[in-house]
Amino acid sequence: MSRRSVALCLLAVMALVLALIPWEISSDRLRSAVARQIRNEFGLELGMQGRATLVFLPVPRLKIQGVTLADEAGAFSAVGQFNGDLRLLSFLTARVRFSDVRIVRARIQVALDGAGRNAWTAGLDRLRERLTGGDPGPSRVDRIIVTDSELALVHPGDGQVTEWRRLNATIRWPEAGGDVDLSASGLWKGELVSVALSGLTPSLLLGGASDRLDIRATSRLGRVNLLGSVTLGPTPHYAGLLAIQTPSLGSLARWTGLGLDLQDLDQPAGLSGDARLDSAGVEWPKAVLDLGRDRLDGSLAYRVDGERPKLRATLAGGDLDLGWVMPVANPTRATAPRGDYDVRLSASGMRMGDLRLGDLAAGILVSGERLEVSVARATLAGGSVKGRLSAALDGEGRDMRGQVSIDKVDLESLLSKTAPGRGISGTIGGQATFEALGESQADLSRHLRGRVMLVARDGEISGIALNEAAKRVDVRRAAGATPDWRGGRTRFGEAQLHLNFADGVAEITDGRVQTITTQTRVRGRISLSDGALALQATTRLVDPPATERPFLVLDVRGPIEKPVVSSRAPEDVTGATDIRH
Repeated sequence: MSRRSVALCLLAVMALVLALIPWEISSDRLRSAVARQIRNEFGLELGMQGRATLVFLPVPRLKIQGVTLADEAGAFSAVGQFNGDLRLLSFLTARVRFSDVRIVRARIQVALDGAGRNAWTAGLDRLRERLTGGDPGPSRVDRIIVTDSELALVHPGDGQVTEWRRLNATIRWPEAGGDVDLSASGLWKGELVSVALSGLTPSLLLGGASDRLDIRATSRLGRVNLLGSVTLGPTPHYAGLLAIQTPSLGSLARWTGLGLDLQDLDQPAGLSGDARLDSAGVEWPKAVLDLGRDRLDGSLAYRVDGERPKLRATLAGGDLDLGWVMPVANPTRATAPRGDYDVRLSASGMRMGDLRLGDLAAGILVSGERLEVSVARATLAGGSVKGRLSAALDGEGRDMRGQVSIDKVDLESLLSKTAPGRGISGTIGGQATFEALGESQADLSRHLRGRVMLVARDGEISGIALNEAAKRVDVRRAAGATPDWRGGRTRFGEAQLHLNFADGVAEITDGRVQTITTQTRVRGRISLSDGALALQATTRLVDPPATERPFLVLDVRGPIEKPVVSSRAPEDVTGATDIRH
C-alpha cells in the first residue's frame, strides 16, 4: 500500500473518530437558532442551563442538558434533557432544522392558567395559522419522542394532580397536511397503560372540519376503544363507537375513582355502542351492557358537569342477576351514594340472592341524600308484587319508609326458594307498610314500625294434624295429657295474619287458621333484631258438642330458623293468650 493510500486511510479514520466524538458547543448563535425553531414550532420558550454537545454520525445530533420549556402563560413547563436530530441539508448550509426531537428524563407539567387557556392554546393557534395559510408546507419536525419522563396534569380549581410516571411516547407527523400517529405507555396510579392513536389529520380539525379518530387504550384492568369522528371548536366533542371492557368492574372503579358505588362488584363488565363524548360527560343513545353473564340493552348517559356525577339509564334484559344493584340501592348503607342515579330496568326475569321475580319493571332514583327504589310490576311465584322503598340520610340517621303488596302468590313455591322445608301451601295476598329511623342496620331493626296484613286461602300445613288432634282431645285426661298432634297435614280454607311492628318487635294481633271443623288462633311476638319467636296457637272445634271441648295449645319458641314447638295442657290456658317476655 502506498504512503498516499495509508495517509488517506488515516485521515478517514481520524475523520470518523472526530465525527463520532461529541463536540461541546458554546455558540450563542446556535443556541438562539435552536430556541427560535422551538418557539416557531411549538410556541414554547427554550432555556438551556446545561452544556450542549454535537455529534455528526450516524446523523447530526444536538444534545442539550438541563433544558427548560415553558409557554408564556406558565401553563406548560418541562425540565429535562433535549436531543434533536438535525436535517442534513440544512446542517450543511449552516441552518438549524430538526427532523426528530427527543425529551429524555423530563418532568412535564400541564395546567390551566388564570384566564382559562390551556397549555396548548397558543401552540394550536399558531399551528392553525400556519396550516390554514394556503400552503402548509412540510412539517419542520417529523417525530417527537418522550422517554422515561413524568407527566403531571394539574386540574383547575382544586389543584389536584394526575401523574403519569415512566412515560414513553412517540408522535409521528411527517407532513403538516398529513396524519398524526401516537403511541404511548406509562404508569398511571400504579398500573401500566398503553395508548395508541392513528389517522388523525390536524389540518382538518384546525380548519373547523370533523376528522376520523381511532384510539385504543389498554391496561390490566380495562380496555377502551374509540372509532368515530372528532370536532374542535367552542365545544369539542366526539361521536362514534365507544367500547369499554374490564375483567373486574370493582377494580376498575377503585383504580379510576369513577363509579365508586360499584367498587365492591368484582365481576367482568363491558359497555359498547355509538356515543357522544364531550367535556361534560358521555351519552350512549343505544348501547349494550354486559355485566357478568347478563346482557342488557338500552340507553345510558353519564355526566360530570355538576357537583356530583349523574347516571341516567333505561335498560332491558332477559333473566338478570341484579345483585349489583344492592351497593347503590341498599337503604341501610352507612353513607349516601356518591353519585345521582336515575335507572329504569325491565327484565323477563330477575335474580337477587334467593329472590326470583318475573316480568319486572323497576326503577332506582338517587338524588343527593334521597334514595327511592320502586317495583311498578313483577310476578312472584305465580302471583304479582309491587312496592316502593324510600330512604333519606338526615342529621339523625337514615329515615326509611316503604310499602309492599302481593296478590295470588303461590305460598309453597315461594317458600321452597326462600325458606325450604316449611311445608305450607296455598295462595297468599296482602300488603305491608313500614318505617324506621336509625344510623345502622341494627338501629333500623330496633326502631322498625309498621303493619302487615296477609290472607292465605285453600292451603295446607304439613307436619301438623290439628284437625285430628282436636277431635281426640279427651276432657277426662289428666292435666298435661294431650293428643298427638305431630305428623299428618292440616288443610285450611283461609288463614289470616295481622302484625304490628313497633321498636323492632312484630306482634301478632290477629292470627287465624280456619278449617272445616276447627279454628286456630295465633298470638305472640317476633323479635326482628335477633329473630326470636314466642308464639302460641290454640285450636278448638268450630261446632263442639254439649260438653265443651278444651283447647289444644302449641307453643312455638326459639330462633326463627329452627323454632321449638311444644304442646301445653289445655287446663293451663285461661282467657286471653299472653306470652310476653
